[in-house]
Amino acid sequence: MPSPSHRTAPWQPGDVREAAGGLFALALATFVAITTELVPVGLLPLISDDLDVSEGVAGLLVTAYAFMVAALAVPLTSATRKLPRKTLLLTTLGIYVLSNVIVAVAPTFALVAVARALGGAAHAVFFSVSIGYASRLVRPHLAGRALALVTLGASAGFVLGVPLTTSLGTAVGWRTSFLVLAGACALAGVLTALLLPSVAGGGTPRPTPPGAPAAPRSPRSRRRTRSRTSATTPSTPTCRCCCWRPASRRRRSAPPSS
Repeated sequence: MPSPSHRTAPWQPGDVREAAGGLFALALATFVAITTELVPVGLLPLISDDLDVSEGVAGLLVTAYAFMVAALAVPLTSATRKLPRKTLLLTTLGIYVLSNVIVAVAPTFALVAVARALGGAAHAVFFSVSIGYASRLVRPHLAGRALALVTLGASAGFVLGVPLTTSLGTAVGWRTSFLVLAGACALAGVLTALLLPSVAGGGTPRPTPPGAPAAPRSPRSRRRTRSRTSATTPSTPTCRCCCWRPASRRRRSAPPSS
């Protein structure tokens, strides 16, 4: 058994340069997530012709994905809040890979729709994990900069990912486009496993460095504390009554003066 001195030290939030590898992995994962969501938009005519459905029916591939995200985002995020963040993120990327591969090889429209719904379920969890992950890689005052770098991957997905996959699908076939996207998701998963440090699970407070001052309490929390104190502490008149009652009894029992 390795000694405690040889165990991997837990990740301590630092500056953006120290977390550059992890932020890059998160940005790439966000890029493939956005591209996976929107890739059918430019390929609907090709998909409808190949699967022998109308373009309106093929458009349900985007609708099914969005419906799964809207319906499952809150319950899945709540159900997975105690799971390790890195493991959960890698799981969502693995589901992206599986979804895109199934779409690429599916012989029927129904199977393609099921695969897209599966990707939507992964998407419902992905962004709640990735956004929170980025803020835990750096110190609190650098969280905005880290989030900006990660969401840059989403912008790249809109600007580059969707046009490139559409061009590729038009040139060599829409199934090839999904296969290439599955490979990009797998690459993002490998880089995430290698570059992204593990952080505490959801709901776990950020560790306070030794010697750091305690976080200031908000006015609302101070008001709640005062209200609880006043509800559990006897009021002043009651205390005065309790304290003076023995003295008043002594005065009543004292003999009258001559």
